[in-house]
Amino acid sequence: METYLCSPAGLLMVGVTAGSAAATGSTVSKKQDPVKPEDVIGVPPDEYWKITWVSGFYTTYGPWKTCESGYGNPPDSLTCSFTHEHAYTWHNTWSGSLQVDIYTLSSEVGFSVTASGAVERSATYHYRYPGQHLAIQYRDVYNTKTVIQTKYCVSRLGIIRKCGTATVYAKKWSHIDFRAVDLGDV
Repeated sequence: METYLCSPAGLLMVGVTAGSAAATGSTVSKKQDPVKPEDVIGVPPDEYWKITWVSGFYTTYGPWKTCESGYGNPPDSLTCSFTHEHAYTWHNTWSGSLQVDIYTLSSEVGFSVTASGAVERSATYHYRYPGQHLAIQYRDVYNTKTVIQTKYCVSRLGIIRKCGTATVYAKKWSHIDFRAVDLGDV
């Protein structure tokens, strides 16, 4: 039977029997072949990711989308409406290169990056001249945090060094912006 031992320094020793002079650590049972470093107590993984910096909130925007468009004359108006059964569904989200799990990201930024909900909103704009072609557009507004994740590599001797970074942007939905766009006249 092959025995796996960890020395006091955390080094994995394979094939050392209890009767030899080198057997000075605690015995670790064999889980599977080959043994992974994380299966052996005291042996760190080869690499891991950790969040090392989180910014404060700043404002970012989603793309403009057209809600309604049409032709009209003053004093008529055009309305974009998200109400009742057509309420606007919002989502918190993230973009970039996520290396940690979604729960760690949410915990570090202080909000769930997968939360969603619904709100009722509307906007009305009046035509300014006869035959005007008007469009009402909307976009999501987010309170965003930049998150830096650092990759750490562990050598066979247990030396840990930084060996990479990745950036992810955690976005907390705030509200909808509306605007009227003059598309000209007929």
